[in-house]
Amino acid sequence: MKLEEFLKTIVKKRMYPEIEGGIANGFPVMTTIALFAYSEMIGGLWRIVNGETEEVVFGPGQSNKNFASFLSAAGKDYTKLNSKNTYRIIRGGLIHRYFIRIRSTIEMDTSDPKAIKDYGLNCAVKFHGDEYVYFNVNQYFKDMKKTVDKILKTAKKRNRLEVEIATHIDETQYLILS
Repeated sequence: MKLEEFLKTIVKKRMYPEIEGGIANGFPVMTTIALFAYSEMIGGLWRIVNGETEEVVFGPGQSNKNFASFLSAAGKDYTKLNSKNTYRIIRGGLIHRYFIRIRSTIEMDTSDPKAIKDYGLNCAVKFHGDEYVYFNVNQYFKDMKKTVDKILKTAKKRNRLEVEIATHIDETQYLILS
């Protein structure tokens, strides 16, 4: 699958609705985990746009590097975050313990699942020393969508839209039973 098609069909038409559903239904933990997982993948795509190969980017031990790449693509306020610390405390805490590793607040506006509102934040993650972290789900999702658009624009400018990725995309089936 070409990079452009992947961003438009998989990211925008599959991942975005999953996040929107999590927000609309009031699932802050699940939605935050999804946002961090998708951030890793989107950061990997940013690395591919910048010339690295899929085999390297999605190889063993690349998750934190991909997350750091996402933060760098998301803008200057996100680059100020310590990527390893943010990844370990928020994502690691939620995945391994169901709770963020320090005192925290996850804020989510269920009336804004598409993350359109202005939350007045330059960055959705705010650390207050090593004692407390604030995370705004809607702002992070809004910034993620801007980052995906930036990746598309940059890939077009660098003639990287036709790069083949996700060669095993058709090997995964999702069965939804009711």
